Amino acid sequence: MSPNNYFKSFNHNTLQYGPTIFFPNSWECVLGKLGEDELKNDNYGIGIPINQRISLFQKIKSTLLKSKQELSVLYCQESGLSKARFLLEFERIVLQLDHFSSFLERGKLADTKECKLINGTEVSFIRVIQPVGRVLVIGASNFPLAYSAIGGDVISALAAGCSVCYKAHPFHIGTSLLVAELIEKCLIDLSLPAHIYVHYVDNHEHKVTNNLLHSGKINAVGFTGSQDVGRLLMNTCAALPIPIPVFAEMGSVNPVVLLSEGLATNSASYAELLAKSISNDAGQFCTKPGIIFYPNSTSGEGFKGDLISSFAKQPRYHMLHPMIQKRYQLATNQLLMCKEANLLYQELGENSIQGDKIVVELPASTMILNPEICAEIFGPCVILVAYESREELLRLLSKLDGQLTGTILGERSDIVLQEVLSIFSKICGRVIFDGVPTGVNVLATMQHGGPYPSSSDVRFTAVGEKSVWRFARAVTFQNF
Repeated sequence: MSPNNYFKSFNHNTLQYGPTIFFPNSWECVLGKLGEDELKNDNYGIGIPINQRISLFQKIKSTLLKSKQELSVLYCQESGLSKARFLLEFERIVLQLDHFSSFLERGKLADTKECKLINGTEVSFIRVIQPVGRVLVIGASNFPLAYSAIGGDVISALAAGCSVCYKAHPFHIGTSLLVAELIEKCLIDLSLPAHIYVHYVDNHEHKVTNNLLHSGKINAVGFTGSQDVGRLLMNTCAALPIPIPVFAEMGSVNPVVLLSEGLATNSASYAELLAKSISNDAGQFCTKPGIIFYPNSTSGEGFKGDLISSFAKQPRYHMLHPMIQKRYQLATNQLLMCKEANLLYQELGENSIQGDKIVVELPASTMILNPEICAEIFGPCVILVAYESREELLRLLSKLDGQLTGTILGERSDIVLQEVLSIFSKICGRVIFDGVPTGVNVLATMQHGGPYPSSSDVRFTAVGEKSVWRFARAVTFQNF
């Protein structure tokens, strides 16, 4: 096949681009892999039988464990992330495979039945959970494993019984291809159809993805990334002849509120906790704290000094790829162009792939009048805003859009706590007390998704067993 605008990879060891050893799939190639009809099970529905989903997850798990070292080398070379970060992501995908296997084994997708006497005749009702169909999952840049070729969207779609088309992210294609190869081998070993999981590489014009969306062969989309791309997908899919849902997790500024009570005695520990969360892996997390509200008081000033001191001690990290680094520098430059912005700390990156570490302070009045200035900045930057009173703090929080998380640090006895909690519970998907938002655990109780623009549909989570419900639908069979 002739090259179709081939991708260039980025090697973090040499900080250089280089041509990849493969070329994007053509639309015709991907179309040929999709197959015709999905598997039919014995339960009226369409999709992979539940026992086969469990077998597939456990087969993928054992295959990944055997290839752990090979994956580690590719992962670190392409992403610039550390071996420790690889191990965290690898453990996460293994946990997710077990988590969703357990979900299926516990019968969470089982039929529900009841009977009702209608006009003297007993009528039965059976509610059956079916997969929505074929799901297009678009790989995330910041998680080469956990939100990519075998990440949360892929696993939850497969758990729902859907087949998956997965689009690789262009800056860790090698890792993605290796994972896809392992999954495809598992399908063969279990005698499952190849179209259950189709992996493809697109070109820079996104030709294959656009063709897929307009083909009528995609029934839902899973996406983790920027608000711009998420919104583009939402608009495109809403305009299709038969609209399809987009489940997009698009990030947020993840506000942190420091309460007055207890700040003086906990200032240093709060500062260290937040500094690590802001700077870890160059702040390239959708749950990175992006704005901190602190009291304008002696203890507040002490915290500000402690934060800058602790932030300066944090290591610098490579950003994921040059495009993210460039976007980060543009965003921080735009922030600093605001005449009211006070640059408190800046540590320049050592090379073209490191982002500057930045702490900026904005007056409360500036944020109240221009809340858009506090949009998400994907990287090691944080904005500080001092509040004079309870009333000003609540007014500041009322200017925030939908968020993935909201964090409160302070004492439970603080009189402002309940009012902050009330606002956060309306605008956030997850509210944290005395902790940090980074680190989204795979749990049945996890809510990873919040009001727009943090996600496209506030009713769903992108993490944990309940993320399955994005890709499932119910059918009631009456009197069968």
